[in-house]
Amino acid sequence: MDTQDIKSIETRLHKLEKQNRIWKVCSVTALVLIGSLLLMGQASPNPKSIVAEQLTLIREDGKTFAAFASGPDGTSGLWLYDKDGKPRSGFSVSKDGSPALELFDIEGKCCADFSVSKDGSPALYLFREGKHRASFGISGDSTSGLWLFDNDGKHRANLSVLKDGTPGLTLLDKDRKPRAAFGMMMDGSPFLGLSDKDGNLRTSFAVWENGTSGLWLDDKDGKNRARFVVLNDGSPTLGLHDKDGKFRALFGVLNDGSPNLGLYDKDGKLFWVAP
Repeated sequence: MDTQDIKSIETRLHKLEKQNRIWKVCSVTALVLIGSLLLMGQASPNPKSIVAEQLTLIREDGKTFAAFASGPDGTSGLWLYDKDGKPRSGFSVSKDGSPALELFDIEGKCCADFSVSKDGSPALYLFREGKHRASFGISGDSTSGLWLFDNDGKHRANLSVLKDGTPGLTLLDKDRKPRAAFGMMMDGSPFLGLSDKDGNLRTSFAVWENGTSGLWLDDKDGKNRARFVVLNDGSPTLGLHDKDGKFRALFGVLNDGSPNLGLYDKDGKLFWVAP
């Protein structure tokens, strides 16, 4: 191979290298154009909208201050965070369409929860250190109420107004059993009921619309054993019952001041009267 042949080969190699560089530039340019076209095809026709499953907004220090997300259970919501990146409030809509607004303390624990259930019943729940302390709401049957809880989150008292308009106050012990209830009947007659530790009503006091008032004492089985009643004409009567709840003795004073006493047998039949 002579010198002329070598120069001919070098010329051909330089030419191929130049063509190769041109091919690389064209290839890169084509890839960029193809990529741009693909991105343009995936982009929303409205440049003002953003389509994503979750959107998190952060500050310059990298801490989150807002987040939009949809959970696996179908709940979607917006959460706002403080300067330390802790959640302080959230607005969400559950899978069944029920909206809720939550407020959190500085430790990220829920302090207040306002929600509307699927049937349209609104409710407000208040918490302290993660424990349920108070609730206010209106149920589906239009009953409205206020519920109060102790430091352990146990229900201890509630004030309610039923659909028929009758109000009631109930007090519960630490085991969440009702021990005292005060309310009014539809005719406006007030009543008071006291229960034992098992939740059984033991003492009742009421005043009826016609002016009659009475006190009832029941045993642990809920059977009335004694009652003291003052009729609307002012006549007092005292009745005693056996374990089956049947009258065994009745003592009273008539309106004219005359006393009387009646004794009854085990079948509840009067067998002796005085005077």
